[in-house]
Amino acid sequence: MEEYKNKLISHYKKALTIKPDRAVVHSQLGELYDTQGNLEEAIAAYRRAIALNPYLASAYHKLAQALGQGGWKEKQEAVTYYRRAIELEPNLATSSSILQIVFQPKTTKVAIANPGNNYSNSQHESGIYWGSNYTILWSQPKSEKKIGIYASGACHLASIFASIPMIQSVLKGKGCLIHDGDPSLTRSDILLQTFQEYPVNVIAEIKEKFKLTSDYFQPRLFEKTFTVPGVNGLEEFPKTVVIISIAGDVIRTIYRHRESGFLVDPGGWWLNHPMSSVLNNLSTATWLKEHFERLGKISVEAFFENYTKIIKQLQQTTSAHILVFNLLALEPGKKSHNYQFAKNSQNLRRKEFNLALVELSRQLNFSIVDIDRILKNYGINIMLDIDHFPLELNQTISKYICNIFRELEVF
Repeated sequence: MEEYKNKLISHYKKALTIKPDRAVVHSQLGELYDTQGNLEEAIAAYRRAIALNPYLASAYHKLAQALGQGGWKEKQEAVTYYRRAIELEPNLATSSSILQIVFQPKTTKVAIANPGNNYSNSQHESGIYWGSNYTILWSQPKSEKKIGIYASGACHLASIFASIPMIQSVLKGKGCLIHDGDPSLTRSDILLQTFQEYPVNVIAEIKEKFKLTSDYFQPRLFEKTFTVPGVNGLEEFPKTVVIISIAGDVIRTIYRHRESGFLVDPGGWWLNHPMSSVLNNLSTATWLKEHFERLGKISVEAFFENYTKIIKQLQQTTSAHILVFNLLALEPGKKSHNYQFAKNSQNLRRKEFNLALVELSRQLNFSIVDIDRILKNYGINIMLDIDHFPLELNQTISKYICNIFRELEVF
């Protein structure tokens, strides 16, 4: 059997000398190394696969499995890769019991679980419960103190989960981190319209067409608390910290209903469905064209006005510490140094929004998670593209966030 595996490895290596950019082959090579117990080579192969294809869910999954066999640090990294795999292919969360990992440092058990999974470790002084998009952690169970960290929006906000070891080391009581990552609910004008009322029949139709959640048009970002399934049933947490991102305003395009005037971002629907199913049924796209008009991207002036309202509303209703992610303002590979004749420059647009955010922070007293500086310090050549960075950077970002938490005395 080992001889057969060695022949396969030789075959895959030869194939990669001919075409080295085949991510799937690198992943398959990693599997072979894995079966031989050669974790170091397996992990390296999975990382190469992900670097070549950052949307290959199976490679993230396999890398997480391999890292899960290592020490505490590797297991924490594994959690990040499992989450990315599940984001790309949700069925991975329910297809295998492999998603159950148990850590046992300092009598702490950790589980990656599906929501509602009856995982219990009440006999331990501390522990972690993993849901689909949230994590509950606790220490000193007699303490009634609760802390909620609520991140709403862009996919890079999921980096908060890399901060769990640092949070657990200082937590006294119970805390919950949640990433409410609906990409269609990230633009400021869509967030503000949740305070308005629209015809029920029209709202029902758009929800059905784009498979929107029942509370899509509800102001859930501005609610004082949030509720998630926990170890012993539903648990409610205050919004101690609210984290949002300007990415939606910089990047996303929205549409306005021709009659009722409400806004919708159908991009989330396209992203969450296979392209084949979208192309095979164009009725929704036809319906969108008939009933909506395209508004395009938001101006920096409108962003400034909308974010002023959002920050003030959050401060008034939640009393939370507010953190806002900016964006990388330099596109990898671009060498522009003069923007006089530039049209629709992403670099320039991002610089303008980042500067506007600084002025807003000065006026309204909230914290900025300076992604632009973090990524530039690390080196933008490692970026997958201008909006997506390698998951290894989550640890760096989470340290930056924890430093803000420390300054704000969140814990």
